[in-house]
Amino acid sequence: MRVDIQRLSAADDKPIAPVCLLFGGEILLLEEACIELRRKAQAQGYTERVSFVAEPGFDWEEILQTGSSMSLFADKQLIELRMPTGKPGQTGSRVLCELVENMPEDTMLLVISGAVEKAGQNQKWFKALDKAGVSAEAKEIKLNDFPGWISNRLRSKGLLPDQQTIALLTHYFEGNLLAAAQEIDLLALNTGAGTGDSAEPVSKPDAKQQLAALQASVSDNSRFSVFSYLDACLAGDW
Repeated sequence: MRVDIQRLSAADDKPIAPVCLLFGGEILLLEEACIELRRKAQAQGYTERVSFVAEPGFDWEEILQTGSSMSLFADKQLIELRMPTGKPGQTGSRVLCELVENMPEDTMLLVISGAVEKAGQNQKWFKALDKAGVSAEAKEIKLNDFPGWISNRLRSKGLLPDQQTIALLTHYFEGNLLAAAQEIDLLALNTGAGTGDSAEPVSKPDAKQQLAALQASVSDNSRFSVFSYLDACLAGDW
């Protein structure tokens, strides 16, 4: 079942699906969803995690062996598989289909994949994972949607999503979610903003204070980048 990746990234205590497929090219969204799913899995008793990376020469049979064996150290286990290319190949496809068809109740499968083209989404392995649990795509945030993403991010960090802050962040970081997220985290730290256990902010800066802190931060970063570049050029390290 396809769901919005923001739903998987949400901090809640809802039961986790036995099979989760995360795929796409937007690394920040992919990793944040992955981190939250790990947290939920651990909270729900999946305390042992076994990780695999499908690199060239990878032995797919290892996953089957892990899935068919009972954990010696925990009641439940999480099998995490990373597929950077989004293409498991014929052997990988067979193994994934077999695994989800015979996976024991005390095992959860989390697959983190790179972008999967439309043709790939029609293959057996993809359909098998989607049918057995949930799948979510980390879609690239288009330029027109970037200000809206920044607004939501600011709000989630207890900051004010005012037009000037959004405009400045868009100007400096348009299209770079990771850099924008890091700058917003820094802004929350510099202004003393933050959220507690509830969605309501513990403290919230006024618009002028927030904008001034952001302007100082991006200005410092710009000067650092310029002088670092000049130093690197003079040292021949470029």
